[in-house]
Amino acid sequence: MNKYWIFWWFIAFLTAFVWAMFTSSALPIFFLFFFNSIWLFLFWQNIKSKISESESFLTSQLTASAKDNVLKSQQLATLITHIPSPLALVDINGELVIINDRFTKLMTKKEPAVNFQSTSLPVDVRYFIRESYLNELSNYKTIHLDGIDYQALSIPVKNGNRYGGCLIILQDITRVLEGERQQKRFIADASHELKTPIASIKGMAEILNRPEFDDIQTQKDFLRQISKEVNRLETVVADLLFISKMSSNKMYLDIVKNDITAVIRQAYDSVKSQFDRKGVSFKFLKQDIFIETDSKQMYQVFSNLLSNAIQYTDSGFVEVNIKESEDKINIMVTDTGTGISESDLPFVFERFYRSASDRSRESGGSGLGLAIVKSIILAHGGQITVSSQMQQGTAFTIELPIINTKLTIR
Repeated sequence: MNKYWIFWWFIAFLTAFVWAMFTSSALPIFFLFFFNSIWLFLFWQNIKSKISESESFLTSQLTASAKDNVLKSQQLATLITHIPSPLALVDINGELVIINDRFTKLMTKKEPAVNFQSTSLPVDVRYFIRESYLNELSNYKTIHLDGIDYQALSIPVKNGNRYGGCLIILQDITRVLEGERQQKRFIADASHELKTPIASIKGMAEILNRPEFDDIQTQKDFLRQISKEVNRLETVVADLLFISKMSSNKMYLDIVKNDITAVIRQAYDSVKSQFDRKGVSFKFLKQDIFIETDSKQMYQVFSNLLSNAIQYTDSGFVEVNIKESEDKINIMVTDTGTGISESDLPFVFERFYRSASDRSRESGGSGLGLAIVKSIILAHGGQITVSSQMQQGTAFTIELPIINTKLTIR
């Protein structure tokens, strides 16, 4: 209705009143009654329209709010489901009101209601939740379940100043702990590798420094052995520094297109005297194959592999075969040496690993050669595998991409 309806009603009433004063007819009263009826009808329709608009507005607001709440609930459920760690929310009554799929997989059976005392929870998890819930404090603990190490965390949930339960998160720290164990083992192995030549040098130096010592031949032997141990120390330290750079991603790779067969030939030239001394033949069909690599690092790879092969091959041959495909090459370094036992094969690429019959320590090796080889191959985006049979020989297979997508600076 027009916002001036009171004004128009007053004009109509005044008109009917004046009309009634100057006539004895009932028409003015009928007119006023008819006008008020129309006015009341229009007024009621306006009220109904306003009420309808208000209802529509409130309905739309409630619908939008409900949709927003549903969307937020779905988003929260999706977030909780995809959290890559077991998660549970414990309410003030000790009930686990929210658990994700990863937490459910830890339970031995499904239950309609789970609380901090439920026997379906693993024992260590149940004790941790109970302790956290009853103490109402932040808590953390390392828990081992089914071969996996978890860091269990408890975060109190507050409603104002009142305790409202706690959030339980189990983070998988298996790789972290394994890294720590490997680091400790690496330090212990490195210390042992350094300690052995140092002790040898120290013992011979003490004997040479005795006032009564005058054996010239023994002196020459000791000096020759000291020189050998110093060279071994130098090799171990250099290899340790190299491994450290590779592990910390600080190794610079100068990736350029080069002839991999020329690199293999240069590596063979560096150990050719050992082949000649043992009478072991080297089989390699030279052909130009260009791939993108760091030629210096690949030279170290093949120097280590060929040196390793001739060290354990007293007769027969060492052969290098290359198979080229559309986007990669496979290089196989095969020998007819003593071979590697099946029990030792899984560990040949580990740092400082030596089998019981290993001769690398006597030959001055650091025990890091194959670990370095694998690190370089992986840095180039390749793979290396090994197969062997005792007294028949060993084969190392390298797979490298022809076009290298790795960054020049790693």
